[in-house]
Amino acid sequence: MSKTEIELNEGERLDPLGGGLKIIVSKEHIFGTDAVLLASFSDIRKNDTACDLGTGCGIIPLLWCKKETGKLFAVEIQKKACFQLERSLVFNNLSKRVGVVNHDLRELKGVLPFGAFDLVIFENSDYVYMLNQASGDRQILAKQLNISPHQLSYVTHSGEGEGLLF
Repeated sequence: MSKTEIELNEGERLDPLGGGLKIIVSKEHIFGTDAVLLASFSDIRKNDTACDLGTGCGIIPLLWCKKETGKLFAVEIQKKACFQLERSLVFNNLSKRVGVVNHDLRELKGVLPFGAFDLVIFENSDYVYMLNQASGDRQILAKQLNISPHQLSYVTHSGEGEGLLF
């Protein structure tokens, strides 16, 4: 797949990141200004090995690739987001620089080497605590907050008084 031939799925688009880089985004997996600022302010240095936990569409590791870095890792639980990022990496010829790890953060022990990173990012600037509630209310709130079906499953399948910190 070259930069001139990228297959986009329904609802996806290719957004420019500057410096010739582009990222595949979708309604479910998109980035905001906060992620761009965090990637810039994170001060990744030459040859740093870094990890972005909860990477989503992978905006942070893609922006890190504008600098000369060591190996980068992007961890995400949602398969669709990982697939979207992997295609962005192939499109930008960056697959060898960024390892995509489709895994639950709560079960990451042994998946990535402990103590191997110079920089770790866990970017979540907006928190919403959703408790298990009436299905109609849950769907309305999920639509308003742009919560993916996978994220919503943590609320749907939780017990009384339990939910999702989002």
